[in-house]
Amino acid sequence: MARLCRAARGIRVTDHLEIDPAERKLATILSAALWIVGGAILLLYPLLPGASQTEHTPLTVIGTAAVIWGTLSLSIVRRRPLALVHLETAAALAAITAVVAMTGGAESPAWIYYLWVVLFGSYFYPQPVAILVVVGCILVESAPLVYDGNALSDGFVGQLMAASAGFATIGLAVTNGKELLRRLRVRAEIVAAEQAALRRVATAVVGGERPESIYRLAAREVAALLGGAAAAVLQLRADGAGVVLGIWSSDDVVPAAPGVAVALAPGGPLARAVASAGVVRFDVGPAGELDQVLGSGPAGIAGPIVLGGTVWGLVVVAASRPSQPSEAESDRLDAFCALLSTAVANLEDRARLAAEALTDSLTGLSNQRALQQRLAAELAAGARHRRTVSVAVLDIDHFKEINDTGGHAAGDEVLRQFAASLQAIARAGDTLGRNGGDEFMWIMPDTDSETARAAVQRARELISRTITQPLRVTTSAGICDTRSAPQAAELVRLADLALYASKAEGRNQVTVHASQPGSALARGGERQRAADDETAGGLRALLRALEAKDPATRAHSERVAELAGQLARVAGWPEQRVALLRDAALVHDVGKLGVADAVLCKRGSLTGRERRQMREHAELSARIAGGVLTAEQVGWIRLHHERPDGSGYPLGVGGDSIPEGAALIALADAFDVMTSGCSWSPRRSTRAALQECAALQGKQFSAAAVGALRALEGAGGLDDADEPELLVAVGQ
Repeated sequence: MARLCRAARGIRVTDHLEIDPAERKLATILSAALWIVGGAILLLYPLLPGASQTEHTPLTVIGTAAVIWGTLSLSIVRRRPLALVHLETAAALAAITAVVAMTGGAESPAWIYYLWVVLFGSYFYPQPVAILVVVGCILVESAPLVYDGNALSDGFVGQLMAASAGFATIGLAVTNGKELLRRLRVRAEIVAAEQAALRRVATAVVGGERPESIYRLAAREVAALLGGAAAAVLQLRADGAGVVLGIWSSDDVVPAAPGVAVALAPGGPLARAVASAGVVRFDVGPAGELDQVLGSGPAGIAGPIVLGGTVWGLVVVAASRPSQPSEAESDRLDAFCALLSTAVANLEDRARLAAEALTDSLTGLSNQRALQQRLAAELAAGARHRRTVSVAVLDIDHFKEINDTGGHAAGDEVLRQFAASLQAIARAGDTLGRNGGDEFMWIMPDTDSETARAAVQRARELISRTITQPLRVTTSAGICDTRSAPQAAELVRLADLALYASKAEGRNQVTVHASQPGSALARGGERQRAADDETAGGLRALLRALEAKDPATRAHSERVAELAGQLARVAGWPEQRVALLRDAALVHDVGKLGVADAVLCKRGSLTGRERRQMREHAELSARIAGGVLTAEQVGWIRLHHERPDGSGYPLGVGGDSIPEGAALIALADAFDVMTSGCSWSPRRSTRAALQECAALQGKQFSAAAVGALRALEGAGGLDDADEPELLVAVGQ
C-alpha cells in the first residue's frame, strides 16, 4: 500500500537505482543465460571459418569465465545483491570491449554484444540507470577509434553512428514502453485498491454491520486509499455543523470522537465542499478547523456525500505532507464519495425500514412486534437488577360509536390524539405502543403497579379533558406488575383481566390486578370466566364463518385439533393438557377471517404481498382467542407457524423458543393439508406425507413432533390416504 500511495502522489519509483523486485529473478536468469550463450560463442569463435587465431587463449579464458559465471549466477538467484547486478553490467561492458579488441577492433563482429547489454539494461533498470547503460555502450563501442588505426578508413565511423542511433532509439523505446507499462500497472493497482476499498464498505453495509462501524471503516479505507494521515466522515446538521460519524487516524489518537459536532468555518474548505457539492483540495485551511476534526495540519482534501441532490455529509482526509493533494487523488475521492453516498442511502433506508417495521403507521407508537421485543428486554433487565416492571393495557371506551358517529377518519384522528396524550404523560424510559384496533400498551420499567396507576390516571384525565370530538372520549385501563407475574405472557394476560374488570365496573377507570376476594378485579374476573363458555361458543361460530368463507378449509380445524390431541397423547401429555391443546388447535386459524377473500381463496402461488397478508392471520388468531384461552394456549396459536430453523413467522424464533404445543399444532396443520389437499397443495398419500415431514425435520418441524407422528403411525393411528406421492412446499 505504501508503494501504491507513493505512486499515486507522483513519486517515481525510478528516483532510486533499484530493479523492480518482481523482475529481479527474471533479470538474474536472463543475465545468466546471456553470459552462458555469449561465453559459448567465444569458445566456438576460433573454430569458425576465417577467424583469427592470434588471440585464441584470451578468448578461451573470457569465454570459460563467462560460462562459469553464468552457471554460478543461476544458483544464487534469490541471494544476489543489487550491487552485484550493477557490477556485472560493468564487467560485461569491459569484457565485450576486450573481445572486440581481440577479434578485429573496428572490423570485429562482437560489437553486437553491446545490443544485448542495451536491451537488458533498458528493460530491467530504472530509466536513469538505463540511460547510463546506453551511453556507456556507445562510448565503449567507440573505443576502436583510439587503438585501431584502420577505424577511420574502413567505414567504422558510419557503422558507429548507425549503431549509436540504433542503441539510443532502442533504449528510448524500451525504457518508455517499460515506463508506460509501469504506469499502467500502478494505475491498475490503484483502481484495484479503490474497488477493494469500496467493496469492503459495500460488504459491511450489505452484511448489516452497525452504522458506526461502517463509517469508521469508510474513514480508514479512504485514508489508506489516498495515503492520508487521518480521515473522517461527517454528517451535516440543520444548523450547518458537521457531526462526526466515523473517524480514523494513523496513530489512533484524534481529538474528535463519533457524535462530536464541528462548526464549519465560513469560507473554509469544508464549507466550500458543501457549497460546491464537489471535491475541494487545500493546503491552507482556517486555523483549528481540521485540527479540531482530525488533529492534523491544514493540508487535506474534502468531498461531499450527496443524497437526492443534497449534500448529506462530507469525507475529509488530512494529507500526510504539507502540500495539497493531487488531481488524481481528487478523482479517487470523488469516486469513493459517490459509492459512499450509495452506502449511506442504503443505511438510511435500512434504518427507515427497521423503524417502520416496529412502528404503528397511524399513531407513530411502537407496534405489537416492537412491544413484545421491548417487554422481553425490560423484563430481562428488571430480573437482573431486581426491579419491578409494570404493564398497563388501555383501550377507548365505546370506540365503535366514535366510528359510527364521525366515520373512520374521525376514529383515526381520535387514535392519534389518544397516542399523543399518552406520550405527554409517559416518561422518557417508558414504551408506548398500539396493540391493534383501539387497544394500547404502556410498559413502565422500574415502576410498581401503584405508581403506574397514578401515571395512567393522569393520562385518563388528560384524554377525558382534551379529546371531545366527535364524542367525549374516555378510557379504561388494567395494570399488573412483575410481582404478580414475572413472565411476559402472564403479565399481559393479568393486565388484560384487570382491563376487563374496569369495563365491568362501568368503564372510564383504572384497575390494578389484585387477587383479594371481593375486589373489583376479582368480581370482574369471575364474570369474565363465567362468560368464557359463551365466548368459546362464539369462537366456534367464527370458525364456522371461516369455513363458509373458504369451503376448502371445511372441517380442517376439527381434523387438526383431533390429530394434535393424538400427537400430544403419544408424546405423553396428561389428558388435561391434551384438552387444552385440542381447544387451541380448534381455533388456530380463526384469524383468517381478517384475510381478504381474494387472498384466502386464491388458487396457485401467492405473491409476496399476499403472502404477508396471509401471515398476519397467526397473530390475529392469537388476539381473537386471547380473551378466552390461557396465555399458554394463546402462545401455541401465535407461534404455530414458527420453524426450528428460524424461518417461520410472525416472530422468526426457532429451536427451543417454540413451545411443544405450537410444534404439535404446526405438524398437525401441515399433515392435514398434505393428506387432504387444497387449492395450492395437491393431496398425497399418508406414506408420502410422512416422508415429507421426516425430510423437513429440524427445518419446518421439530424432532419431537415428527417422532410423535411416527409413533402414532406405528400404532396404527393414522388413516391411510392412497394417493400419488407429490412433493410440494407445505404451509402458508
